[in-house]
Amino acid sequence: MLRIEDVTARYSTLTGPVTAVRSTTFDILDNEIFGVAGESGCGKSTLLKVMYDLVQFPLELAQGRVVLDSPAQNGRPGNRYESGSIAKAWWKDMSYIPQAAMSVLNPVYRVDEQFYEIIRRHQGGHKKEHSRDLLASYLSELSLPVDILDSYPHQLSGGMRQRVVIAMATFLKPGMILADEPTTALDVVVQRSILMMLMELQQRMGNTFVIVSHDLGVHYQVTGRLGIMYAGTMVELGPTSQLFDEPLHPYTQMLIGALPKVGDHRPKEGIPGAPPSLRQPIVGCSFEPRCPQRMAICKTLEPAFVQVRPGRSCACHLVPAMKSQPVEEAR
Repeated sequence: MLRIEDVTARYSTLTGPVTAVRSTTFDILDNEIFGVAGESGCGKSTLLKVMYDLVQFPLELAQGRVVLDSPAQNGRPGNRYESGSIAKAWWKDMSYIPQAAMSVLNPVYRVDEQFYEIIRRHQGGHKKEHSRDLLASYLSELSLPVDILDSYPHQLSGGMRQRVVIAMATFLKPGMILADEPTTALDVVVQRSILMMLMELQQRMGNTFVIVSHDLGVHYQVTGRLGIMYAGTMVELGPTSQLFDEPLHPYTQMLIGALPKVGDHRPKEGIPGAPPSLRQPIVGCSFEPRCPQRMAICKTLEPAFVQVRPGRSCACHLVPAMKSQPVEEAR
């Protein structure tokens, strides 16, 4: 449904450009929950902004493009959008739940007015009474109290504001929804209810969710495929269960190895060192200074992000690429 083709994005600063996303290519499939994980500062949120075409100064798309193929659904024809025109798909074919979404609601308008603005812009001139009925019905589907429509954002809890933003993003039933850290700053009980809400919405609408989170526990519970980012680029991608059962890249191995597990009393170790500065070009493998399995070649040659097993891609000299097979044999 969405293809990211050789995308490089950077921020302009007073001391020079900072390349937040580097030469990144991968696909997101129709009707899946896709996760993006990695340490803070690895480019996850910037990648999501590029995917949503929310590219504004100081951010610029220096190279590559994003292609959205929106399937026909809910009586709407299928459409193709590319970088520079994806904004035409906002709300109808693609929605975005930004980081700290609970703080993006306009504090001087009641919740219903903020829904009405979406309806006016994208569904035409419904009478307010009709729009109110539509909203009440949709909130009931999501098990949300209808009286929140008459509330100002400050009158709602953080978890309820997050639910309201998710309801706004999904109200027009877009084919793709991008969620940036949707459970940040929420307690674990509210986090669980938010995740259950997202999963139920995806199953009901049959659309595609992309969830960015540094919390691998969130990805384990929710996502079907997972991409691991480091220093602005993908280093591993594959089915979430396989990444947890058998991580291939040393960075993924160390991330998963640091997770607490029930019954495992062994001390956990963090990853030593820090990610490289993205102000300067990276020579060789970006993870080499922190990698316990580094080799001489890692200092000088950046590994390509290639398919290493069916459905698995990795960028590491330790993991050889899959050999190409004749068509008959591959079948």
